[in-house]
Amino acid sequence: MSRGWRRKGGEIENLELWQEAVELARPHKVSWHWVRGHDGHPQNEYANHLATRAARELSHSDGLVPSEFDAWLEMEKSKGRDHGLPSPFPESASFQPIKPYASFLQ
Repeated sequence: MSRGWRRKGGEIENLELWQEAVELARPHKVSWHWVRGHDGHPQNEYANHLATRAARELSHSDGLVPSEFDAWLEMEKSKGRDHGLPSPFPESASFQPIKPYASFLQ
């Protein structure tokens, strides 16, 4: 975004989705971290599990549902699949407003 939505390696993949995500994240301070594929990241693996299950079953949730992440993680561990420790959710005190979007366009 600070480079005018350009990168050294060429076109930004899913540019419209990135721009929408940035817009929706406002006025929160968000730290974006690139993760190689799922790479054993527990929450990424769980999201992949939910997405592939929904695609396979042609189902959807009809809205918000309680997370079953903890139960899923225990089941994975019982199968010998250790995805490591989940990332802690940041404390609310760490949420800070960011500069207005327009300031990045200058």
